[in-house]
Amino acid sequence: MRQNISYIFTALLLLALASCQQRAQMPEPDNADATGGYTMSLTVVAPDADPSLRAHLSGEAGDPVLKATFTEDDDIALFVWQDGKLYDLANVGFASVEEGGKRATLTFELPAGVDETKPIDLIAYDGPADFGYKSGTEVRRSNMLIEGDKILINGMPYGPIEIDKFSAPVMFHEKGIIPSETERTERFVKFKHFGCYEVIFFTNNSDTAIEPRVGLSQKGRSKYGMTRKWAYESQLDMTDFGMKYPYINLTTGELFYSKDTKPSMRFASTGKLEPGASVTLVSWYVPNAEVTLPEMELAYKNGYDWVVSDQKIAAKDFPMEIGKAYAVSGSWDGTKVTIGEVTTVEPTSITLDQSELTIKVGKTATLTPTIEPADATNKNVTWSSDDETVATVSDGVVTGVKAGTATITAKTANGMTANATVTVEEIPVTKITLPSKEASMTIGGTMDLKPMIEPADATNTHISWSSFDPDVATVDANGRVTAKGAGTTTITGTAASGVTVTLVVTVSDDVIEVTAVSLDKTKATIKVGKSLQLTATIEPSGATDQKLEWTSSDSDIAIVTDGRVTGVAPGDVTITVKTTNGKTATCTIIVEKTTGVPDVPGVEI
Repeated sequence: MRQNISYIFTALLLLALASCQQRAQMPEPDNADATGGYTMSLTVVAPDADPSLRAHLSGEAGDPVLKATFTEDDDIALFVWQDGKLYDLANVGFASVEEGGKRATLTFELPAGVDETKPIDLIAYDGPADFGYKSGTEVRRSNMLIEGDKILINGMPYGPIEIDKFSAPVMFHEKGIIPSETERTERFVKFKHFGCYEVIFFTNNSDTAIEPRVGLSQKGRSKYGMTRKWAYESQLDMTDFGMKYPYINLTTGELFYSKDTKPSMRFASTGKLEPGASVTLVSWYVPNAEVTLPEMELAYKNGYDWVVSDQKIAAKDFPMEIGKAYAVSGSWDGTKVTIGEVTTVEPTSITLDQSELTIKVGKTATLTPTIEPADATNKNVTWSSDDETVATVSDGVVTGVKAGTATITAKTANGMTANATVTVEEIPVTKITLPSKEASMTIGGTMDLKPMIEPADATNTHISWSSFDPDVATVDANGRVTAKGAGTTTITGTAASGVTVTLVVTVSDDVIEVTAVSLDKTKATIKVGKSLQLTATIEPSGATDQKLEWTSSDSDIAIVTDGRVTGVAPGDVTITVKTTNGKTATCTIIVEKTTGVPDVPGVEI
């Protein structure tokens, strides 16, 4: 018996030592003077903000109102991943918050080293273990471990927490973003819960105040504060008496065990509960999908002793699910714990604010459900589309994918449904223009057509090209005109919407010399690390030799490739474009230093 107590004491001591707060930080940056890249903005949506994620362990129902919403003073831990490099942007605040905290805009400057032409991954975390700050170019984190390609947080539960103090941990891992102009401003991402929630409605019916240390207990195995096999358990190695703790890797979503010192998980303690008062308590887990829910009881710690309910919660043939809340009610009368009943008000109907909806491809619109009666206990709504190739839906936000018709369905937890018919339309091309209406060429010469399309967000921008007389000049699918023989022909470009543009091409045997070259800018300013595209125009447009050579007067200040200028260091530089026959044009580029605290450059893995 004494030996068993010694084992228990040793295990508790190891657990206490392991729970000490460990400060984690990114490795030292390779280049402390690295400057930031371009600014990127995303719209993020909070999961099920009004209220939802409610399931029930014992068959009773309640209203735990597990809200995951944003506020102006929120900040999240944000990471960028690209080509084997992990960039820690420290904690980033929301630029704006809308729709009662359900939708927010996240604006941040990507660090130097990120290639804007290649896909990136974004990993964000908002929860009790995201605390971090930036000191110069060094990111310090006290409740995370950054190990190579791993972003680790503690997977141990916390609780119970009073629901008004509870912050549901959420995250997103958005893969393969190509940070084009559109992606920077119009991409939507949705935070996701990655744990499940135990919700207990507890009432003190005794004559004295209590501290409600309450939890679900598996009979014969555990009470609140101990391991819960149906979710996961800490593991004591009896060989070296080392404790293994569950971690979550935010990079992969993997739950695994490690003997490493775990990041601490801080949580609020519950205050005293006066006689007759009630409290709603929440605990959080990362569930073990391989274990189903056993028979359980409600446990309350009275002084040094645990008291459990006589009633039992029947075993379930399913595991606890990510993002779900499992609720039970109970009370304490000074002698025993009783599992009580919670009144359930079922939805009787659901309606949508629009029964028909028309949107363009790539655009969004929001459907808002109304559930009757207003005091229904469970207002969960499940959204679906009968054709996701035409339109998708998430939390009522409908996104057009391609032209067609789809039916969007909103369904309550008890099976009530409402439908909306969504018609998705293409954004047609309304106008095509070319730099000129006529061109002269010589036999054997080529010319690339550069059409300008309106509107800029047209969805089908394909243009079909044709030549009236291929013996004079041909045109390929990409708009390249090749002069074949002397004469005149008309080149026609036709969009899918039927809009056309024409170019009259005259082909002669003579060589057409370049008479001038010009740039669309003569002076411009960029930041270090930023780029600017210069466009050259040759006159006449059908000149035989249209090759161009680009040079920079000082490549230590700015470099140029095919007209794309990139700032290297502060200073002034002259960019020159030159034709084969010596015609030139110049542009003065002023490169300015990037302001603000630079982000940490990528760390090689």
